[in-house]
Amino acid sequence: ALAQTWDLGTAPTLAFKTLVGQSPDTFTDGQIANVEATHTGVYVDLRGVPVTWEGRAPDGTFLDYHIMVDWLRARMNEAILNLFVQNPRVPYTTDGIELVKNAVFSVIDTLRRRGGVSPDFPIVVEAPAPSDVSAEDRAERVLPDVTFDFVFVGAIHKVRVQGTISL
Repeated sequence: ALAQTWDLGTAPTLAFKTLVGQSPDTFTDGQIANVEATHTGVYVDLRGVPVTWEGRAPDGTFLDYHIMVDWLRARMNEAILNLFVQNPRVPYTTDGIELVKNAVFSVIDTLRRRGGVSPDFPIVVEAPAPSDVSAEDRAERVLPDVTFDFVFVGAIHKVRVQGTISL
């Protein structure tokens, strides 16, 4: 097991973690190539330090990203449900749509405050104006096309350093 716990909104990278009660494995160069090609997680000795490597899912994306997406989906569903429960009505007006946008933004902003959203890029939440929604969607009380955009903070796993040494 990992020797630490974290809030699922800000899961750490799953690389470079030590495992309690586990010994690192030894791999041949061919096995390491296979691990890298298949994005398999391993526990290795890296310059005398036992660590997990590299924390990817089978599709090649990093596991902390998947943890963040799952957290975000759950908290977003909760925030929108709370909006409906705590208000007698969320009107199909510009103000009502702003309430929905604010609920979505608040979840992303919580993730930002916990370090999961890059502060170097804006958070954008958009929704159509009531007049841009079809009569059918309005009649069914569906607000379509609510979108958001932000940049996940990610992590640095490798560093390339170049330099010049002069006398």
